[in-house]
Amino acid sequence: MSHDEIRAIIGTAVGALTIVAAVPAHVVPAGTPANQDAPGGAKTGGTWGTLLYSGPETQRNACIGCLCCCLPGLCILACPSDKMDAYAVDGKVYDASGRYKAAQTSAFTPKQQAMQR
Repeated sequence: MSHDEIRAIIGTAVGALTIVAAVPAHVVPAGTPANQDAPGGAKTGGTWGTLLYSGPETQRNACIGCLCCCLPGLCILACPSDKMDAYAVDGKVYDASGRYKAAQTSAFTPKQQAMQR
């Protein structure tokens, strides 16, 4: 429906009005990579999300931890803090360009559609 048709319906409504909205499958939710389909070599039918991984930020934190606490500071590497957009399908996680990254674990969090106000 167009905006004008919706305004006309709302303007003539009497009493309680319930609005039910649905996002068409081809519309990309906010925060999702522009390509909603599977990236590169991944199969379709998966979900986009965020993958925690041990990258530059985690390594920097581990170095600081080592300077402060010596070898126990390396435990920081077990708690990655870097994030990337990722795509999971069939228990495998791929980055946004389609390269295989890891098996799907708790480090992968599916993106949720959220309404912004």
